[in-house]
Amino acid sequence: MTIGRVAAAGGVSVETIRYYQRRGLLEEPAKPIGGYRLYPAEMVNRICFIKRAQVLGFTLGDVAGLLRLDNREACATTRELAAQKVALIEQKLSQLQAMCSALTKLVRQCDKKRKRSTCPIIEILQRNSEYQPAANGSSDHHNANRQVVGDDVDLATCRLTHHDLCKEIDDLGAGVACAGFSQHLSGF
Repeated sequence: MTIGRVAAAGGVSVETIRYYQRRGLLEEPAKPIGGYRLYPAEMVNRICFIKRAQVLGFTLGDVAGLLRLDNREACATTRELAAQKVALIEQKLSQLQAMCSALTKLVRQCDKKRKRSTCPIIEILQRNSEYQPAANGSSDHHNANRQVVGDDVDLATCRLTHHDLCKEIDDLGAGVACAGFSQHLSGF
């Protein structure tokens, strides 16, 4: 089979096959003089294995490890890797649920007929985002933790703790329950 036919049968592009080859997931057949490389039909099965593994959350690095395992002795190793993926997915779901809860409550704030000239969501995002240097050229608080880039851009002005954000949302009257939200923000 030509690379184009393998790609079509595997539901991927030719460039994806070449990328998998560079990553060591697929072998590149020898090219005959004056001809085209011919790929074995089993290559389609391997591509399908890779794509199925990705759908389950395995990275290409994980897939490379799975492909090296002997199928008869792979169950314990594969099970451990799958259990790690389950734990990671559960953590991400928890973080997404906390984000959804916070955003839903902010949307409700926007929907309220309030005598407010600014959007509560934009207000939360803009709070403390303007850098105001002190008269002596340093920032007015937490100077030891600040990093100035260029002439006056303070990287610490964009750092926000989960507690700070939840307090600001609460100040708007949204009453967000912030449990689990700190895990998401700690990644920033």
